[in-house]
Amino acid sequence: MKKISLILFAVILVTGCSTKAVFTPLYDSPGHLLDKDKVTQLSYTVATANNQLAIDMLDILRQSEENVFISPSSMMIALGMTLNGAANQTLKEMLDTLHMSGFTLEEFNDALRAMQLVLINRDQSTLNMTNSIWIRDRFEERVLPSFIERNKQYYGAMVAVGDFDDPQMVKDINGWVSKATNKRIPTAIDEPINPYTVMFLINTLYFKADWATEFDKADTYKRHFGGTANKQVDMMSAVLTLGYSDAEGKQVVLLPYKDPDLVMMVILDEENATYQADQLIQLARQAENNPKQVYLNMPKVQIETKVDGKKLLQQLGMVDAFVPYVADFSEMATDALLTGLHIADVTQKTFLAIGEKGTEAAAMTKVEMRDESAPMFDVEMIIDRPFTIVILDTRHSLISFMGYIQNPQP
Repeated sequence: MKKISLILFAVILVTGCSTKAVFTPLYDSPGHLLDKDKVTQLSYTVATANNQLAIDMLDILRQSEENVFISPSSMMIALGMTLNGAANQTLKEMLDTLHMSGFTLEEFNDALRAMQLVLINRDQSTLNMTNSIWIRDRFEERVLPSFIERNKQYYGAMVAVGDFDDPQMVKDINGWVSKATNKRIPTAIDEPINPYTVMFLINTLYFKADWATEFDKADTYKRHFGGTANKQVDMMSAVLTLGYSDAEGKQVVLLPYKDPDLVMMVILDEENATYQADQLIQLARQAENNPKQVYLNMPKVQIETKVDGKKLLQQLGMVDAFVPYVADFSEMATDALLTGLHIADVTQKTFLAIGEKGTEAAAMTKVEMRDESAPMFDVEMIIDRPFTIVILDTRHSLISFMGYIQNPQP
């Protein structure tokens, strides 16, 4: 039996470049770990943590009537890069939210490194991943070398510095994300960048895999799909030998990919049914051990989603990291507590397409770090008393206007 601890990764995941770049790589990497070590058995603890994060996120997000498609792995990796800069209560809350409480920072990073290697080392499917850290030029001197080094070692992150006030920087970051996700997620950030934003930490995942047995396009037809959609959709159909179970009113089917370690588990259950992570593993095992000839009708899918990760994580107990002067990112930068360095935003965007040939999915998780105090400067000038003004033609040394302002708003 294939490693069932890896199956849920597939279940959950199934979860234009600028003319002249204005950023300078501090660590020029493709954005992922470069070694090809095969992780033959992923730690049960990290797999369970990842899966439980998926359940936590889904339980909250499914309360809306919108499509929900998430990548817990992308969220965990992006927050993993970030928490390498956290300390004290902020670090504890982040580890607790990721269900990795009790781990030392080194143990956590080792576990996340193994998870990344499981994700990217695939034989008959594509699962590309990138990690990148983008630093505002004036903030570079405050970033601690130890923070950068850990992200290089455990995440293979591409680290770059640039002028966040230049609109080209937005294009460069978005270009990186678009390329990494095969253009399925074309934008990570919007222009203009907030003047207090000093860093972006971004993870991307791109997944593409063909079914072990493709659906015949000739057998795709229109059929009614209920729920809030309540409309005609393109429905694929086929008779296939699949892992199947129907215990306790739940129909479960496993659709295998050509990659022998990956399947998509589809569950047809009662409305608003909820699950525990270990329950999903058990359902997969039951179906895997019960192959049946299944006449499957399944809709083609193409959706895009966006998750407000800040609101979501706050509901899950990660609070301090978002509060200026309370968040402790003293392992990320000097004077972090003095300037109110905190996480201003966490956003996850996803894409999912399910068709006759297979599945394509992409995810991007962005963590935005922001100072609360004014941007750094060399000198300070506060004009809070009467002052002189001169309007001057410097080329001709000609004063056209001059004044002394004692009451600027009479």
